[in-house]
Amino acid sequence: MSVPPKNENQSYSNMAQRHHRRAAGGTSVVADVKTPAGRRRGLPEDYQREAEEQDYQARYERELQERRQQRAAERRGTRQREILSGRVEKRPRTQPVSEATKRWVYITLISLVALIVLVGSVMAYSKVTGSQLFVLKEIELQGAKRAAPKELLRVLEPYKSKNLWQLDLQIIREAIEKNPWVFEADVSRVLPDSLRVTVHEREPVAPWHSPQGAIVWVDREARSLGELDFNQVQNVPPIINGLEEGTDEDVKALNQRRMEVYQLLLNELDQNGAKLSEQIDEVDLKEVQAVRFHLLKRNVSVMVGDTEYRSRLEIALKVLDAIERKDLSALGFYKIADAQRVIESRISYLNVIRPEQVIVGLAE
Repeated sequence: MSVPPKNENQSYSNMAQRHHRRAAGGTSVVADVKTPAGRRRGLPEDYQREAEEQDYQARYERELQERRQQRAAERRGTRQREILSGRVEKRPRTQPVSEATKRWVYITLISLVALIVLVGSVMAYSKVTGSQLFVLKEIELQGAKRAAPKELLRVLEPYKSKNLWQLDLQIIREAIEKNPWVFEADVSRVLPDSLRVTVHEREPVAPWHSPQGAIVWVDREARSLGELDFNQVQNVPPIINGLEEGTDEDVKALNQRRMEVYQLLLNELDQNGAKLSEQIDEVDLKEVQAVRFHLLKRNVSVMVGDTEYRSRLEIALKVLDAIERKDLSALGFYKIADAQRVIESRISYLNVIRPEQVIVGLAE
């Protein structure tokens, strides 16, 4: 079967016909499209047709782009003539949005979102606080040892049967801290119906002989805590005498200074050997430059000044031992005047501020 010979211009003619059909009824986009007269020499027939199609397509696209640009230029010219003639108004230029406007819009959106969240939170809170599920039923009290738990629970009792979320924890904390033994209180909600109160108590440092005659505990700040029960406490430290009552800053500063001296002398009396503080009944700190000890068993006061508390107290104890032994030579060593009379009399006080010359005060 014989194959009819191909028309070498068939592909090129078909493409040209397609483009001419698109422009039917008007002017053809591609003008004077002609089939090349000759073939490209040295190339096979298929490659020649493909090259011709590519050439044609490139010319077509280029001429189409030129035609579009020409039409756009014509439209701009027509528009300009209409504006000049007054037939149409010139289009206003679009003004760019300023940074201030953008910022204002941003702030407005943020405020709107915050308002929505706030309203939702208030509605949710109102619903929760109105629920009977969160009514306070149980109070957990922790850390109360010296402070009477009954007194603390009595303060907390009025808050029962109230909604847990409506309680002001700061007010409850302040009410608990009014107790003299309470240094600080932690108050927290325990869902769904409990309140936990953790008490941090003040540490008693020394007993104080108050002007009213009562003996009470005081802390490092010289704050009165509560009466001292000697039956419940072992190894009671010496009683402090000389603290002042009052809330003035000057009074507080003097009392704190007295407490510092008290701690200092106790540490010095109880180091390097026997605890001499156990022989002291009371420490007079009214004047911190002239500290006075009252001995527990001998009913004698010893003036030790403001330093070298241990060594001066040791000298006083040795002098008292020599008086009890009636050792005149030992008394002469400490330059005690009229030693014979001292031995025969009742001793009221010793002044050992100058250890090289002890002064002995006699009772009248």
